[in-house]
Amino acid sequence: MVNKSSNNRSVRKTKKILTNNLITLLKKKPINQISVKELTDLCDLNRGTFYLHYKDIYDMIECLENEIIEDLHKILNDYKLNRPLDLLDPLFSYIYENRDLTMVLIGEHGDISFSSKLIEIVKIYCFDTWKKEFKINDDEIYEIYFKFITSGFLGVCDMWYNSSFNIQPHKLAILVDEIISSGILNS
Repeated sequence: MVNKSSNNRSVRKTKKILTNNLITLLKKKPINQISVKELTDLCDLNRGTFYLHYKDIYDMIECLENEIIEDLHKILNDYKLNRPLDLLDPLFSYIYENRDLTMVLIGEHGDISFSSKLIEIVKIYCFDTWKKEFKINDDEIYEIYFKFITSGFLGVCDMWYNSSFNIQPHKLAILVDEIISSGILNS
């Protein structure tokens, strides 16, 4: 009889190999140009092993995105304070710790709708808090502020990735918080 914990360890190891090699491919080309055969050849696994875990490449991407979304929900559930820094610090830390995966998924070869999903989740959690923090009574005006902040956040993440994460997450969170606070809160 197979030990369940060693089986789980084996599954985790296989999925990690698949994920790491998918990241390598996504750095070079878009999802629609990656085949299961190409991925499994790179991993030195057979396609049957891949199909034990996923239906196809898109299913694998969706599973990886769902893991990130789950982690984002955990970060946002812990976000109790009003200042953007209280959210930015754990977000930048998470992105840094998972930089290869997060950046290919929101990057040029990733799923174009994934960034939008992430932004909508943040909006659900932060809408009331940030609306009060920014002292905005008009939902339409708030939408403009929110879009400005989230677009800037994604732009900063892209710059950070392209600079090989040369700024520590906490320092970047403080800098972005200062930009938001001095630019928006003082307007």
